[in-house]
Amino acid sequence: MSDSLLDGIGSLLDLFTDTSQDRKISRLHQDVARLRESARSSAVIDPIRAQLDELRAANGELRLHIATLFRVLELKGIIGRDDLVKLVEQIDQEDGRRDNAHDGDALCPPQFHMTE
Repeated sequence: MSDSLLDGIGSLLDLFTDTSQDRKISRLHQDVARLRESARSSAVIDPIRAQLDELRAANGELRLHIATLFRVLELKGIIGRDDLVKLVEQIDQEDGRRDNAHDGDALCPPQFHMTE
């Protein structure tokens, strides 16, 4: 075989190899682009989930403040635990439902008086 024929075959093989590698590289670039897009879209937080997380954090903060207030009231001798529980139950029933929720005014109603 002549050198020029071998050079031609070598060039042809190089061309096939380059073409094959170019296709593989192109597919890899497409895969990387898809993965980047997937990562971007999963990084965007669902607005409902974000709102739920915000509400959970606010609820935890409120619970902390209420627990602190209850303890201060008890430590200062203003109201004992049993009386506080009774008061919570009384306020819970003010809206006509005993449901561990309060839909009424947070301030004392005019007819309010603590029962002993």
